[in-house]
Amino acid sequence: MSASDKRTQREATIIQSTLHILKEKGFMDLKMSEVARQAQFSMGTVYSHFSSKEDLLLGCAIHISKTIASIFDQVIKSPTPPMERLLTLNIAIWLCDARQPHHYFLRKLAMTPDIWQRASAERVRALDDIYQIISQLVETLVIEAMTENPSITQENREDALTGILMGLWSLGEGLFQISMTGFGLRQPALQKDNGFSLLATNLGKYLQGWGWQDPFSETLIENSKIQAQRIVSAFTDQ
Repeated sequence: MSASDKRTQREATIIQSTLHILKEKGFMDLKMSEVARQAQFSMGTVYSHFSSKEDLLLGCAIHISKTIASIFDQVIKSPTPPMERLLTLNIAIWLCDARQPHHYFLRKLAMTPDIWQRASAERVRALDDIYQIISQLVETLVIEAMTENPSITQENREDALTGILMGLWSLGEGLFQISMTGFGLRQPALQKDNGFSLLATNLGKYLQGWGWQDPFSETLIENSKIQAQRIVSAFTDQ
């Protein structure tokens, strides 16, 4: 094994050890010495890979985001109609975060300026690159879906694309964030079938506002749930 391969392997071990610890405690309580013990490395070895706790957090976020990008890629490449893939995509990320909530909170924390501004520039660029890949995957799918919507013309296409992308992301993220708080416990619709029906209903209404007619049938919703669960399980049940 080359020196480069050994370094990559050590870094992966440190990240996995950190994620294991973060299942039980929050980032604020995380100590680099604890990570070193869990990984069975010296403190010097840990710091040779990650310059600070914030840098380590971004390393973990990069690892998680690569999995999400792979899930998105699998959904988008599936041979189903674009609107079904679009809903499957939203259900898949919801399900992925619900199964591993500590990953969700870690990703959100990594995106706050107080964290990423204290990480290495290399790590910040790497995380941004992954988010760019994810954004491009979703954009490609939305563009495909837009070809089936006569309300979107060449004249309003660019503005529509930006609005649809931001709206879909904000709606899904907002509903999921509510579901993960104490406020979510007071919303029965968020507890029923993991909140998938509420997500599909609101996404459908949002897309109707952009001109799609009845974008999500009951059959399409059920197919999307099954597809999302199958794809997410392939990445998270390991």
